[in-house]
Amino acid sequence: MGTPKLNTAFLVFGIVCFLSARAAAQAPSPTEQLEAISKLDWLIGNWKGEGWIEFRPGERRTFTQTEIVQRKAGGTVVTVEGHGITKNAGTNATVLDAFTVVSYDLRKKKYRWQSHTDKGHFTDTELTVGQRTFQWAVDAGNFGTMRYTMVLNDKGEWFEIGEVSRDGQPWRKFFEMTLTK
Repeated sequence: MGTPKLNTAFLVFGIVCFLSARAAAQAPSPTEQLEAISKLDWLIGNWKGEGWIEFRPGERRTFTQTEIVQRKAGGTVVTVEGHGITKNAGTNATVLDAFTVVSYDLRKKKYRWQSHTDKGHFTDTELTVGQRTFQWAVDAGNFGTMRYTMVLNDKGEWFEIGEVSRDGQPWRKFFEMTLTK
């Protein structure tokens, strides 16, 4: 009766070893992930500046903005902490308080933009990364599709615009900001 227990133990041990080896063989390479995320290294740092946002056509508000951009989790992700303040009736009001994680999915070979805001909004979308530029878009329901394009310009500034399009109509700019390190 001792033999079946021993055989079962060897069988379980063998299955565990097989599954562990298989999982290790499919594990993403941290080197590949680090290389992909390094395309955003120009963004790392503390940024501050100003911009404007148009909640309704003709109703523009100016704001000051800070962005803290860091590599985290061993450098495999980039975090972006954004905070914008505007004057409203003589007092400071928060326009944006957001936390974003940018990651790279090795299996799909795509960047992800996952953002949380103080208003309870969550965005999980693909991020298109170029040379010193990125862009992401989101379906905003009745507002249409909103897209944001950021460029590191020749002056070394973070220049970003937000645009909206309804039902395939031309893009209309509703947001612009310029930040410096």
